[in-house]
Amino acid sequence: MIMKTTDIYSLARPNIRNLAPYSTARDECQVKIGSFLDANENPFDNGYNRYPDPRQTELKSLISRIKGIPVMNMFIGNGSDEAIDLCFRVFCEPGIDNAVSIAPTYGMYKVAADINNVQMREVPLGKEFSLPVDALLKACDQNTKLMFVCSPNNPTGNAFPVAEILRLAESFDGILVVDEAYIDFSSQPSLSAYINEYPNLIVLQTLSKAYGMAALRLGLAFADKRTVAMFANVKYPYNISLAGMEKAMSLLKRDVAAEVELIKSERSRMAQALAGLSRVRKVWPSDANFLLAQVDDARGMYEELLAGLLSYDELLPVARCGDEFAGFLYVCPDVLRAVDPVAVLLVVEVLRDTEPDEAGLLDAVEPLPTAARVAAVLLVPKEVLEVVAVLRPTEEPLPEGVLFTLAVVLPAMVFCRLPL
Repeated sequence: MIMKTTDIYSLARPNIRNLAPYSTARDECQVKIGSFLDANENPFDNGYNRYPDPRQTELKSLISRIKGIPVMNMFIGNGSDEAIDLCFRVFCEPGIDNAVSIAPTYGMYKVAADINNVQMREVPLGKEFSLPVDALLKACDQNTKLMFVCSPNNPTGNAFPVAEILRLAESFDGILVVDEAYIDFSSQPSLSAYINEYPNLIVLQTLSKAYGMAALRLGLAFADKRTVAMFANVKYPYNISLAGMEKAMSLLKRDVAAEVELIKSERSRMAQALAGLSRVRKVWPSDANFLLAQVDDARGMYEELLAGLLSYDELLPVARCGDEFAGFLYVCPDVLRAVDPVAVLLVVEVLRDTEPDEAGLLDAVEPLPTAARVAAVLLVPKEVLEVVAVLRPTEEPLPEGVLFTLAVVLPAMVFCRLPL
């Protein structure tokens, strides 16, 4: 194996190369003890009165066993965004150096560049969102320090061939950052296996997606040990909380393989269902946990879905007719206190037994108690059956635009179009 020779320190800013990092009490004493006399901590033990380990030693050891990456090649940040920001702070001289990225892609690369006063040169993706290797290299000059490639890419969802990314690593004289936030959902292998072969390669991953820890804000950077050391010197001392580390170590004991496979299976099922909708022009293949689709009047569809404001937390199962479909009642939280639950159940029963035509539905709800005062609308596009029922109790009028919805779930899709 021929390794690329890269002087990492020569790429870093001079002040970063010579930086004397902040030294914590835990850095100065490597012995595992319960109290540090120079740490200025509260002495009363509540489980969190002591500062956390600034090196995240136990968490890194656990992730090292899972990922197969040595601890010395690993940085843990407050989300991947911290590692992205550190790339600019360590390697780019503000107002002088520049960075290159594909476009469209994850927006934080450009934001971090702007914050650090670094020009970001965006290179459009090729046909069918292919990686424009030659165009990316052509966009570089002597002041280009960073290149960002998100693979699988956000928002296109496709992963780029490993050989093409390695060609960039080989040809680019700066730091190549490959963001693999969605790699667990991809058939492509991780580039983390190449960090020793290409010292100028930084591979970003996250515990937010496949591992379900988005709220903990834990991002990973795998890189040459010199890059990791400079990141550790520049980061704020206690960037990961003790509570976050403890919870992460607990959750990392779970086997998420089955969940990942289920998401991939649902991705395929959703792609097939979307492709059958008349308003959808094209659905692109995806290596991520989302799909990119071209639709007619994207803004209009977005507004319709936004008006519905559907969320899984607000979908309550209310009926099952045999094994063919399940019914779900959409309940706006602000309305739960304003509507008689008995009236809700009456409407559910009526809708469940009503033939799918507007006249039949309106006739069916007319005998309901006046306390419910139900107005119902039935919408039947080609693709999906939608039943919308609006309840307005006489005692306390509902806020304008608040609706109850019974959506009949067809094989793969639930669309609720709510006329406000």
